[in-house]
Amino acid sequence: MAYPIADPNELLKTVTSPFFLVEFNFSLTLRYSTNGSVLFDSYTWDEKDIRVNFAAKEKPSIQVFNEGFYFGGVVLTDGTAGRNVSIWIGSGDVADFAPMKVFAGVMGASSVGDWVAIDCKMKKRSRTPRHFAVSPLVNHVPESGTRIETQNGIFILE
Repeated sequence: MAYPIADPNELLKTVTSPFFLVEFNFSLTLRYSTNGSVLFDSYTWDEKDIRVNFAAKEKPSIQVFNEGFYFGGVVLTDGTAGRNVSIWIGSGDVADFAPMKVFAGVMGASSVGDWVAIDCKMKKRSRTPRHFAVSPLVNHVPESGTRIETQNGIFILE
């Protein structure tokens, strides 16, 4: 069954497709775009044939075409385990619509061929205690030599 078009001008409207910006933190940071060479966040993002798969939101996978075997060489030389990776998604023109960061994590296992496939994962949460650059402003511990009298006796702090 054919459905009539309410407004024939709908067929003439521009279709906006999403694009990805991917930043790989190797010894030399590589920034690639699926939307041609763009300027974003004060950096030039080079056009690259990239596929981003978000089937598992917290574990996306990235495939980069290994043109001239350059990217594969970087992956083999620097390794991917534990290196940072960030992914932005945008639509339309970068100048008009700022891309939104959708993933920041680390690279995991990779395989190199005509396409370089990299599995990504979220960073583990840090369990480091807080550190202060200066001594605290409030200290509730009395100074050494303070005399404390109680019904059980007199105590002098050392």
